[in-house]
Amino acid sequence: MPLFPCDNPTPDGCEEEDDVVNNTGGPCLGDIIRSLQEKDQNGALVPDLEGMQHLSQVVLELFGNCSNYDLEITSEELGTDSHGNQINAGTAGITTIIIDDDLIDDATRLSIAKTLIHESMHLYINFTAHVYNSDWSFIRSIQSYYATYNNDSNLSQHNFMSEFVEALAYSLSAYDNHRQDMSYYKAMSWGGLESSVACQALQQDEKNEIQRIINNERYATRDAKSAKCP
Repeated sequence: MPLFPCDNPTPDGCEEEDDVVNNTGGPCLGDIIRSLQEKDQNGALVPDLEGMQHLSQVVLELFGNCSNYDLEITSEELGTDSHGNQINAGTAGITTIIIDDDLIDDATRLSIAKTLIHESMHLYINFTAHVYNSDWSFIRSIQSYYATYNNDSNLSQHNFMSEFVEALAYSLSAYDNHRQDMSYYKAMSWGGLESSVACQALQQDEKNEIQRIINNERYATRDAKSAKCP
């Protein structure tokens, strides 16, 4: 069984279409997307993902292998959630990532890349659940989370994704050419997963350090390790 089945896979030898469509109008975001799609020769120990590819590349290449599906990345003012927290990004259906305008304007490239990796993992879940037969082990695993968390889609997926923090961190490290210690990328990769059981179980000082690192990159403070888009 292929990793990502398609209704109309692109035939060998045919010209490939634009499988990732950047509708944000920002060339910097396009550069980040292209960097996330590059192969990393160090490989990654990602459960159920084979070959010398890191997670974000595999997820983004999903759309390159399916001529009837394009990944669209768009932006808009997303505002805050019901708790007053800033919404940095979200997904729509199985093919669209929406990035908050303020994130693009105020965050570092590393923070934007982390957000794209996080949201692409949501699309991985949504797309795979939409396409695969329900008897596949991946779907059974997802269904168990939905049952545990009363069909709360966001909480269920975040608890599932918390099992892959190491893989998410490696993907971010690959994008950044491994400039920082892996612990830095792992701290950033907890961003958006704070409500998960795994994150809640961390020691308070570790959670404080995670939030410090996330905020430094989100708001491009002087302690950030990356720069903003021009």
